Amino acid sequence: MAMINPSPAAVSELASSVATAPQLVSTAAGGGTVRLREGSYVSEPITLSGQPQTVTFPLPRPDVISAPEVVTIEGDAADVVLTSPVTSWRKAFQIVHGVTAVEANWLPVKTC
Repeated sequence: MAMINPSPAAVSELASSVATAPQLVSTAAGGGTVRLREGSYVSEPITLSGQPQTVTFPLPRPDVISAPEVVTIEGDAADVVLTSPVTSWRKAFQIVHGVTAVEANWLPVKTC
């Protein structure tokens, strides 16, 4: 049965039960400011440093099969590094000036 006007507690419970698709963004030795975009979501501006910063896309990860998705990096920065906190996926960009696209492959929440 669908909930027409769910309570805030029900919305919070649903949001916490959905596995989202996070990415870590940092710089190897450069600097600059970027925003990450996936679908209609755009992150706040991120001032890059050597400390990875988490960007959590508010889209649910797939249940049983992997799903490719295009993530764009917008801004001006050098030595931008995107990584996954759950896999060994890593992508580095010497220069981001304007918009750069990368394909990310979200892993399924369930592996069987």
